Amino acid sequence: MPESGITRKPLAGQRPACGAVPGGLSVRVLVPDVMNCPTACERTTGQIVDQVARETSVAVRVTLRDGNAAGLQAFCTVLAHALHAAGLPTSSVELSVDVAALAPEIAFGIRRRTLGPGVVNFLGDGEAIARRSLSLWRLRGVPGMRVAAWPSVNSACALLDAEAAHDVLPVSGLQVPAASAWAVVRLPLDGCADASGMTPALREALDAALASADALHDSSRWPTAALRQDAWLNRRVAIVVEGIGDYVLAIGRDPAAHATLALLDGLLADVRQHLVTASAAAVVRTETLPAITTTSPRAGGRHAGEWQRLWLNAVRRAALRHRNLLALSPWSLFPAGDANMSYTNLLPLLRHADACCFAGAPALLRWNVKDFSYFHGRISALLKRVRADSVVAERL
Repeated sequence: MPESGITRKPLAGQRPACGAVPGGLSVRVLVPDVMNCPTACERTTGQIVDQVARETSVAVRVTLRDGNAAGLQAFCTVLAHALHAAGLPTSSVELSVDVAALAPEIAFGIRRRTLGPGVVNFLGDGEAIARRSLSLWRLRGVPGMRVAAWPSVNSACALLDAEAAHDVLPVSGLQVPAASAWAVVRLPLDGCADASGMTPALREALDAALASADALHDSSRWPTAALRQDAWLNRRVAIVVEGIGDYVLAIGRDPAAHATLALLDGLLADVRQHLVTASAAAVVRTETLPAITTTSPRAGGRHAGEWQRLWLNAVRRAALRHRNLLALSPWSLFPAGDANMSYTNLLPLLRHADACCFAGAPALLRWNVKDFSYFHGRISALLKRVRADSVVAERL
């Protein structure tokens, strides 16, 4: 495998980032088509069983037609039988459902009756989540319930546009485009930062996290051809900065104060810039991300040479080694185990993320339905603003 070009420096005594892990596999299943064809059903369930047997983390993204609960139950029953026959646990398989397609209580009930306890990811845009807010709120204390509310992935590189994200990776709850391959690294902010902001320890932890992700891309055997293609083309990294609420608590700041938001906004801007700079430096030592080179404009006529010159200049200014770099979770804005609503003041920090993940929600039993709706409404409004402000391409 080629070397990544990312410098691997030893950490200087701080708590290190966890090693990178493959993001896992999201399998899309069009339930009506699969259940109407025994051969397709056998092939689909066989592929899922094979991946679980290989210890690949799997989320099954089901597509229903007209809210067909009976079809979902039939598919989950067949899948459960296949996993049991292979001696494999059903609890490890996550289920991902469009929140607009089926009432959350029904989807969760089907999962419990067929596959047993486990995770159900409910995906949707702000409008769909708002319509289902009461149902989702009623499930807020049920283990395994996740709401994935950020259906968009930005690029760290200005030469590449944003992508729709209608799948969820297992375990991390990272919301991603279909068939995308991610190296995921968790980095606890509270372990390597202080009130002064960006520290040498944090810089070293970020360098170690990016090096770990690159090493995984260089060595990983992705489980499907689609993931292997995406890994080569986009070299996606999700450095998940966690413990933001714990960091606020540790430095004794008021989460509801504008000064606290400003402090963290500057810190995460520095974190993002550090990762972008490191990714750009890796291009000098290795190669430009293939996704960039394959988007080179094809201009004909007498201006073709000038277009090519402008494009090459833009690539020299903005090219990176990775399409995506920084990931955040709205739940990391809260201290561990504390769903104090004052921490929702920090939600604007999500604008720094290329992608968002939704695992690890604290207990929300003290939230009323108004709190729940307000939280997801603010996420939806923020995403709309991020989309409106996003830069689609580098100016040539």
